Amino acid sequence: MPAAKVVEFSTSYPSSYEIIQYAKQFCSAAKIEAVPRHGSEVAELVYQNHSQLAAILSQKVQEVLNSAERGRWGIICQSESECSVIAKMLQTLPVQRIDDKTNHIQEKVVLTTIVYAKGLEFDGVILPKIKQSQLGKANNSLYTCCTRALHQLVVMIEA
Repeated sequence: MPAAKVVEFSTSYPSSYEIIQYAKQFCSAAKIEAVPRHGSEVAELVYQNHSQLAAILSQKVQEVLNSAERGRWGIICQSESECSVIAKMLQTLPVQRIDDKTNHIQEKVVLTTIVYAKGLEFDGVILPKIKQSQLGKANNSLYTCCTRALHQLVVMIEA
């Protein structure tokens, strides 16, 4: 039997250079590099309170829905309870919630948790309710969230 060999992947292909550079703050394996495919800078939107979060998030989702560009956006939450809060904020908009019962994605904007976002790719991703204290710290879940975005990433940070 041949000896086991460790293979280490260090290049990320799907996400743009800007997204990978941003996501590296959450990854302990900082050797990850992006292919030289550039996109939009990562947008960090700071909000002060629950109502301001709802207003900014609703506006961003409305912009995506009104856009002539094709593609799908994901709003990725850190927990089921956070997902429920965000769903209530967006209840008047056509946003599809993805969970263990989802068989088909129909809407342009979907709402889900990290667990159900693994393995998926979106043209754009919104990460709501990120705490200032989470930035710059190794966090595989946030790295995963960031790298679900192919072209655009919006991080909404609690002040």
